[in-house]
Amino acid sequence: MAPAPARTYRGPLMLPALVACALTLAPFLAGYTLGIPLRAPRRRAVVWLRRMRVVVAAAVPAAAFLLVPVFESFASWDLLLAALLLGAGLLCGAAVPRRRPLVRVALGLLVAALPLAVVEAGARWWLPPPQEFPDVGLARFPWQFSSRIDPDRCPALYPDAALRNAGDPFTFAARTREPDARPQRVVHVGDSLVAGTGVALEGTFPAQLARLQPRVAHVNAGFPGTGNDYHLLIVRRWLARVRADLVVQYVFANDPDENDRRSACCGDEPLLRDGAFEASCEGPRAPTGALSLLRRAPPPYVLRVATGFSAAARHAAVAIARAANFDHGGLEPALDHATVLRRRARMVALLEESHREIVARGARHALVYLPDRAALEQGGWVAKREEEMRAAVAAAALQMGAASIDAAEFFHDALRAKRFDALFRPHGDVHFSAEGHRAFAEWLAPRLAPLLPSAPALAPAPAAAAPR
Repeated sequence: MAPAPARTYRGPLMLPALVACALTLAPFLAGYTLGIPLRAPRRRAVVWLRRMRVVVAAAVPAAAFLLVPVFESFASWDLLLAALLLGAGLLCGAAVPRRRPLVRVALGLLVAALPLAVVEAGARWWLPPPQEFPDVGLARFPWQFSSRIDPDRCPALYPDAALRNAGDPFTFAARTREPDARPQRVVHVGDSLVAGTGVALEGTFPAQLARLQPRVAHVNAGFPGTGNDYHLLIVRRWLARVRADLVVQYVFANDPDENDRRSACCGDEPLLRDGAFEASCEGPRAPTGALSLLRRAPPPYVLRVATGFSAAARHAAVAIARAANFDHGGLEPALDHATVLRRRARMVALLEESHREIVARGARHALVYLPDRAALEQGGWVAKREEEMRAAVAAAALQMGAASIDAAEFFHDALRAKRFDALFRPHGDVHFSAEGHRAFAEWLAPRLAPLLPSAPALAPAPAAAAPR
C-alpha cells in the first residue's frame, strides 16, 4: 500500500479539488502555450519541429522519467503526470489551427471526457468497490513525497539509525515507551492487522489489552506490509533492547507471499541473505534509480482527490498502488501448488527461527492465527486455502513448542451474533474497525493471561547487541 503521510487534511473536499484542477490545468496550458509557435512554418527549423511534434511531445514524459532520481523530493507519479499533461498540451498547441482555437480545444476535451464517463459508469455498475486502498479519506491528504528509505517500516527495523524523531509512532523508542513501570511485558509482532490500519495507535487491540491488564505492558510491534522475515528481524533487534516475558506473533493468510521480497530498507534487496536467516543490511541502505522511487510513491495527487467521488479513480488508484508496490503483495499471476507449498515452508522456517531467538532471550512464544475475512464470508477455495494455512501454523506451533491460539472462534462467534461486519472497516476491508479492536482485545486477554509468568520484579532491558 502507499506510505502514510505526515499529516492529514481534514477539511472539505473543495480545497483539494481546486488544487487538483490547478495541477492538471497548469502543465497542460504551459504545454499548449509552448506548442503555439510550432503552428507557424515561418522558418525551416520550425517546420521541422512541427513535423516532429509527436516526438517532441513524447520526449517530455521520457525526460521526466529520467529526472525522477534528480527530483526525488517531488512525488514521482505526480512528476510523470505533469510531464504527460505538458506533452499533451504541447501536441494540442501545435496541432490546433489558428481559427477558433478555444472552441476546438473545448471540443477536444469533450471528446476525451466521453470515454472517461463510460469508464466511470462501468466501474460503478459492474465492478465491486475496492477493498484495500484507497479509503475515501485518502483523497484529502495534502501533498505527499516519494522516499528512498521506507518511512513507515525502516525506522523500527533499525532502532539506532535515527530515521525519524524518537517520538514518532513508527519508531522503536515510541512503541516501547511506557507511562508507568509494569512488572510484565508482552510484545505483539505482526503486520497491518496489529498496527491498526485506519485506527489510531491508542485504539489498537494491544493498547486495549494494556488497559484491560494494568500490570502488563503491551508493546505494539506491528507494521503494515511486512512479512515473517521482517518480523524475525524485529524480534531479534527489539528483544536485544527491551525485556519481554511473552512474544505474540500474528499470522495471516498472505504472510507466505510477503517474505523475501525486495525492501526499500535494504537497497531494494531482500531483508535476509539468500533465503537464510542472516540480515542482508547492517543498517538502512537507500535504493537507487527511478523505479525504486516509483515503487514507493503514492498515486498522483489528482487521482487521490478524485477517489472522493469517482469509482473509476478508486480502482485506478488501487491498480497503481499495487503495481508500484509489487514488492509488498502486488499483482501477480495465480501460483501453482508447488510455489504455494514452497512459500508456506519458508514461512514456517522463519517462524521457527523466531521461536529459537525468542526462547534464547528467556521469553515465551505464542502464535495467533487471524483468519481471512473472505474465507469466513465466501467459503469455497478461499476457505480451503485458509484451512491449509491454519493447519500448517498449528502444526508448526506444536512442533516448536510454542503456544497456539486460533482466532477463528472469535470470528465465528461474531458471525452467529450477527455483529461480524461491525468488526471490520467498510467495503470488505480486512482490517479491524475501532469496535473490532476493542472486541478482539476482550476476547484475547483471558487467553494470553495463562501464558504470562507470575509477576517478577521489573528487570532492566538487556544491553543492545549489534544487529545481525
